[in-house]
Amino acid sequence: MTHQALILEEFGAAGGGLAAEFEQARNDAYAEGFAAGKASAAEQAAIDAGIVEAVERALQASDESLRAQANLELGRALHSVLSQIMPALANKGFAQETANIVRDLNNTHAAPKIELRTSAEQFSRVANALEQAGLQERASAAEDPVLSGAVAIAEWEDGGIEINLDDAVKQILSALDGYVGAEERE
Repeated sequence: MTHQALILEEFGAAGGGLAAEFEQARNDAYAEGFAAGKASAAEQAAIDAGIVEAVERALQASDESLRAQANLELGRALHSVLSQIMPALANKGFAQETANIVRDLNNTHAAPKIELRTSAEQFSRVANALEQAGLQERASAAEDPVLSGAVAIAEWEDGGIEINLDDAVKQILSALDGYVGAEERE
């Protein structure tokens, strides 16, 4: 039995060196695994960053596209509403606007009297607005069968102007058409 004990002692003595080698191998394997894991994580982080950048670009492009579409739809809706409302508003406010312009002309021109011609459909409203503004002494209104809509012509001794809310409405709607058309072409 001593022989066995002697072998165990020798084995135990030799095992101390193996334990250190085993510990070193384990530590080396751990370090190698850690380094490989760190490299793999860095590689995955780079891939993930690329994915995030691609998603951000896609979202930005989508956002720009949605904004452009929303602007186009807003332009269409605005055109639809304005094309229905503006002529009615211009028609309704034309008489008062004409009276205001005649008052301004009286203040800036020394003309003895302003002759105002207007369409048949606007005549009575314009005549009433001139009277309510106290301008019947300085301005006279007459129907002009050539004129129609929210149009009037004011003339005095050395000048004259055309008051044309119909054209103003058409210009506004045309500008809006140009905007909506440009958005659709893009």
